[in-house]
Amino acid sequence: MQLGFKKCIWAGLYIYIFWVK
Repeated sequence: MQLGFKKCIWAGLYIYIFWVK
């Protein structure tokens, strides 16, 4: 459960970085 949550956070982080760029 924690692993999935961490993956979701990483995915959001990547999306945020790409959005800013």
